[in-house]
Amino acid sequence: MKIFICLVALCCLIAVIPCSEAAEDSSVVVTAGLWEDMKEKAGSATEKVTEVMREKFSDAGETFAEVQDWTTEKAIEVLGNLARYKPIIEEAGFDINEVALEVGIIPALIVSFEQMEEIPAVKREELLKNAGDDRVLVFILQTLFKTYSLTFDTYRIKSTRLYLTIPPKTRVMLSSSSLEEAEESGDPQ
Repeated sequence: MKIFICLVALCCLIAVIPCSEAAEDSSVVVTAGLWEDMKEKAGSATEKVTEVMREKFSDAGETFAEVQDWTTEKAIEVLGNLARYKPIIEEAGFDINEVALEVGIIPALIVSFEQMEEIPAVKREELLKNAGDDRVLVFILQTLFKTYSLTFDTYRIKSTRLYLTIPPKTRVMLSSSSLEEAEESGDPQ
């Protein structure tokens, strides 16, 4: 916003000072062509900055509208939909471990998932296609598929928590691969 105001002030200054006044100062030598070119470029920059600012404020307005729509009642509605999503999530190879509802100015539905089995990419695409226009289900599936495709040298993904809120976020819980291997073999470390 400060840059926008500075550019607007610069354009106003350029528009107010005639070329002859700028050329009267002996320390500033400005030709008429250069002066006109500078005014044109400043005007063009102002238009671009104004366009970007409109886009940003427009996005902020849309986000604000989403925040206003994301109420505790909406989070509870999504919670109710989890029962409907559960068979699809299980078919995708995941289990729902925990569900928490955070009540506040911006409520959150926190769902913890664990991968039970990895499914082929063709099956993933089919599940996403069948999810259709259900934005919440598509978000859950895409996030889980992407999260569990990550690999780490000495850690494995233990579980994933999706925070269904504005903005949504994901927390990946890791566990040490070497510690789990030792527990499975019965060797204490």
